[in-house]
Amino acid sequence: MISPSQLVWLPLAALVCSAVTTPLVRWLALSFGLVDAPDGRRKMHGRTIALGGGIAVLISTAIAIAIAMAGPLAGMDYTPYRLLMGLAAAAIVLCSVGLFDDYFELRARHKLLGQVAASLIVMSSGLVIQSVEIFGQDVQLGLLAWPFTMFWLLGAINSVNLIDGADGLATTVGIILSGTIAIVSWMTGNELSCVLALCLAGSLVGFLIFNFPPASIFLGDAGSMLIGLVTGVLAIAGCLKGPASIAMAAPIAIWAIPAFDCGIAILRRKLTGRSMCTTDRGHLHHCLLRRGVGSRQMLAWVAGLCGFTAAGALLSLQFQNEAIAIASIIIVVGFLVATRMFGHAEFQLVTNSFLNVGVSLFVPGRVGHWAVRKRTVHLQGSRKWEPIWDVLTAAAEQLELTSLKLNMNLPWLHESYHATWHREHTEAAHDLWHADLPLQMQGKTVGHLRVTGSTRTGPASDWVTKFAELVSSVEGQLDALAEEPIVKAETHPAAAPLLPGGLPLTSEAAAH
Repeated sequence: MISPSQLVWLPLAALVCSAVTTPLVRWLALSFGLVDAPDGRRKMHGRTIALGGGIAVLISTAIAIAIAMAGPLAGMDYTPYRLLMGLAAAAIVLCSVGLFDDYFELRARHKLLGQVAASLIVMSSGLVIQSVEIFGQDVQLGLLAWPFTMFWLLGAINSVNLIDGADGLATTVGIILSGTIAIVSWMTGNELSCVLALCLAGSLVGFLIFNFPPASIFLGDAGSMLIGLVTGVLAIAGCLKGPASIAMAAPIAIWAIPAFDCGIAILRRKLTGRSMCTTDRGHLHHCLLRRGVGSRQMLAWVAGLCGFTAAGALLSLQFQNEAIAIASIIIVVGFLVATRMFGHAEFQLVTNSFLNVGVSLFVPGRVGHWAVRKRTVHLQGSRKWEPIWDVLTAAAEQLELTSLKLNMNLPWLHESYHATWHREHTEAAHDLWHADLPLQMQGKTVGHLRVTGSTRTGPASDWVTKFAELVSSVEGQLDALAEEPIVKAETHPAAAPLLPGGLPLTSEAAAH
């Protein structure tokens, strides 16, 4: 067993390598135009910032691992080296995909293809979860082993990728993840995972010197996906209790905050009828910033939340009690939702969806004014959308439409609004028509209105024309709404400086 004295210098070596490599990578990125420029809509940082920080992290980690292999790891078995080689190849593939995305803005399907390829490389090196242990019960996965492992790795990659929306955030989360995994690996006797996690943690600490608010270089997709891949792999390898058998409570607790943020984002976009790739400002860090927390205080908040669930994971391993890990997750998630800090609006969307299903089941086929259902959820922001929505629903009733669904998403104004209107009807599906009408504000498409009506009330073209005229007048109200100042309660002296129009000035890349 490697002694702590042999391990302590590994993160220090990685830190020094990262501190030296990062300025060089930043210079090269600026020279070759690998930068993230503000666009006034989604990328709200105040100046052009270099990308490619993931390359600096990868190089620094690789150098530290090479040093370790010449020392503490020189006498290890071949099997760990096989995993190491597979992880190295996967990291290079994923970093390459991330760089292409940073430079050329790949489509989501192409990024996913690269993530799947990297995951398959790792799995082919022998890292496949064959069974999981939940509260002492061993569950054999059988044919689900490969899909389950793939799901875990893709979830790890994308949860860090999605949370990378503020200076130093993904880096800080990566440090906590890798540091916790190093301790877990040490406790379970998985030496290779411990060494790799320490090297990654040291590299991220060195990179954070330049990525701390206000950042001078961003991780980019190459870096955020790299952190997700490596920590996702090491979380499995470090928690193995036997041949390909893993106790899931600790890894889930370690990943609780990134996974919760990712899951809420997917839920929010799915329930509002938007693409999974749609950008918004509804992530945890956005919600904290809107509450008046400064960028550095926001990092402290997220680090504290991650640290709490990480401590729950460590205690659950120490005392061999998975309930501790699960309790830490419930406490943190419950706190965020109960205080309306994060996740409350999304849970309200879920509640509305269940209510709609319940009403349709228990009150079928009855039509009348009382059968009209209206539900609204103000996901983010403070502007008054209700007058516009009231005008649209009044027109829908007058035109005897069947349903409306309004989705507004203005990330540069920190606004997101979702509303539905539905009138019970007896028409069959083939007697209904649908139209999706884009809504524009100040020349930008900011939302969509989905209209449904019945062919029995007249030609669809007549109603679409009438409603399109109404939408045209509504867009004038949208322009006026954009000029409204942000409510003072959403700003705070400790918050980041404001751009014209009340927008917070941060140095971060795109809000995922």
